[in-house]
Amino acid sequence: MSRTRIVKGNITKIVGGDYKRYSSSEIENIGSKIIQNGKDGVIYGMNEEPPESPILHGLEPVLKGEVIFCNGFHSSPIGAVNAALNVTIGIEPKNKNLPDGENTHHIPGDMQTHDTKTPVRPGSLDEDILSSDEVVNNEISPQEKAEFKYFPYPHESKSKTEANETLHKFKGYWNDNSNKKQAVDLYTTYFNAEKRDNYINGSHGMGSPAWERECHGITLGYYWAKKNWKLKTKEEVEKEKEKNPNAESYSPHYRPLTFVGHSEGAAVAVGACIGTMYYAAERGWDEMAINLILLGIHQPVALWSEELYDNNRKQTGNYLTDYNTYKWFKKEVLEVTGDSPRLINELLANLRKVENALTPYGPALAHIFTKDRNKQKYGIDEWTAELLGTDNWNKLKKRAVQFTFANDRADTVMLDGDIPGIANAKGDEDDSTLFGWSKWADIKIPGGLSPNSDFTINITDFGKGYMNTRIKVNNDNPETVNYMKTTYESWANEFCIYHKKFKNSAVRYEKKYKEPWTSGEVYLDKNIILTNTDKAFDYAKTADAHRDMMARYVWMHHVELEAHFAPVGFINRSEIFNLPNESGRDEVNWPRAEGNTIWDRILKTAENKGDLFYRANYGITFFNRSFKDEKNQTNPTILEQYTEVKKNPQQMRKNEQDYVKDAPTKQKLINPQMAYNGEVEKWVKVAKESLHWEDVFNKLKEKMDRQKEQYQREMDETDFWNRNPW
Repeated sequence: MSRTRIVKGNITKIVGGDYKRYSSSEIENIGSKIIQNGKDGVIYGMNEEPPESPILHGLEPVLKGEVIFCNGFHSSPIGAVNAALNVTIGIEPKNKNLPDGENTHHIPGDMQTHDTKTPVRPGSLDEDILSSDEVVNNEISPQEKAEFKYFPYPHESKSKTEANETLHKFKGYWNDNSNKKQAVDLYTTYFNAEKRDNYINGSHGMGSPAWERECHGITLGYYWAKKNWKLKTKEEVEKEKEKNPNAESYSPHYRPLTFVGHSEGAAVAVGACIGTMYYAAERGWDEMAINLILLGIHQPVALWSEELYDNNRKQTGNYLTDYNTYKWFKKEVLEVTGDSPRLINELLANLRKVENALTPYGPALAHIFTKDRNKQKYGIDEWTAELLGTDNWNKLKKRAVQFTFANDRADTVMLDGDIPGIANAKGDEDDSTLFGWSKWADIKIPGGLSPNSDFTINITDFGKGYMNTRIKVNNDNPETVNYMKTTYESWANEFCIYHKKFKNSAVRYEKKYKEPWTSGEVYLDKNIILTNTDKAFDYAKTADAHRDMMARYVWMHHVELEAHFAPVGFINRSEIFNLPNESGRDEVNWPRAEGNTIWDRILKTAENKGDLFYRANYGITFFNRSFKDEKNQTNPTILEQYTEVKKNPQQMRKNEQDYVKDAPTKQKLINPQMAYNGEVEKWVKVAKESLHWEDVFNKLKEKMDRQKEQYQREMDETDFWNRNPW
């Protein structure tokens, strides 16, 4: 028993028997020390670490999945232009004051990892993560964000950043009018994670290497898991589950993780997955449930070497390897390497004449990589094999599905194909074509002197898996779409036409004057133009033809960027697989049996690969049901079906238990111990260091709050005695 006596300005608590008092900071009883009077006598010292929250008691375990979304590049219009300038012109070193979008928070730090170094490490981790609890709080009560600052003195301040801006940055990347703001619910409902959507910022700056993004993802993934994944140790769960069946709810079997990454966020998603695996291994688990969905993941594979990466990745064309393709195209086809003319002003004038000339990338892309900024040794495929070992990476691949359109080829994204060995929702074959062109022919115009100036292109086959339809969604009525007049094919063909015009002009110049056409720029000088009028005039015509060709290339590039974002924005839109009135659709290219939408195709691919996703099915039909049935009635949506399932929670729980205990389900589990190694630990330590300092600062704040409360109590009591002197 205990008795409490209140005296003037002080509180004394008398406790019978042994006791412990926990606090997240020092307990100031006497001289800021803890006094424990136990069987071993009086003990003075610091408090013990408080125990974790207890396992709640229940008659049955509950399946609670989590979905972690990792967005791609976050850009503002100005940031996108500067980023494109940086990556295309190749500013070396990068101007620190040059914005290139809303990126992950980095701090200087020379991190040695495997056989390479990175000059930056993750910083301000909490600002790059939005947990599901924070999502709910922000959606329920948007308000100004409270911040606690420690310098020049500890104080609390109000940030002007409102909750809805945070939601727009994270959740708004995935939920948009283009997908009727349904994308997040599609994922969370399907993967048994309703209202448990979490977000990690995958935007890392244009031109950033995939291996670096993956390493930073490890840090962010571990940090998220430590703070948000309510996972108990295996020892604790095994010890308690017999008397408390609900204890299994705190195991990774009942807390499956699904990572969804797009573009730059794909590497971050793989890294975050590895970070959570390390945390599970640290907690003693040797099995956990993981799902991976990677979208728009064309990555730099074999862009560091002159050697072939894979003999199966050959294609018809005037090159030998992926890296040689990259060099060849910009040097021989576009002729924009070296000291090529700067065309920003001219392009600005031309782009206003082009359909929907709104892209911020347009002006900068005249340069098309004048430096080899993407000559990088490691993409996701190679780097993950280094971190986990090839065999372990192949096991993790079996838990993943990828989708990338074949014409997702924009220079600011990447000039390469899919990740070998990951189930491909685009089709059975991985893509390794050039810009989605399966076949194209060389046409020679003899007589050119400059590099390949007698070479032009004719596309004969656009191949499989490219996005040709272009649509715009009506913001006032997201159910309505407008089809664009131009398709990807029309822009690509127009580029080839203007490319041929340019090459013809260049060859005519070189035949006539026996010098490379690029040398003709000197004749425009005001001091010599009068004596070289013909050369100056002919050069100007060729330069104009080059500029016109580049303007078409920029807009082919823009449509490729549309294809790049489509797996997010149009994930549930059947329209992108169709031209108006069904005309022009290639049934071999996009067979209806594989799904009407990208979402359908992802689920169908997982089903065809042995039902590879880890998730309990409640009898809900998850394929696209937006079309009308025979009675002209719209079929119920996924959320409507899920609402019906929740009306019978007992059956729902039984369904979940049967699924988790099923033998085929157990075969889908993966051993997280593969991530418990020294290379991964380097990046986990960054998260642990951040967590440590957060704890230190929180303790300082709590200490100050207690002192403030104590001071207020004493002032109140003093005021009481002054007013009541009896």
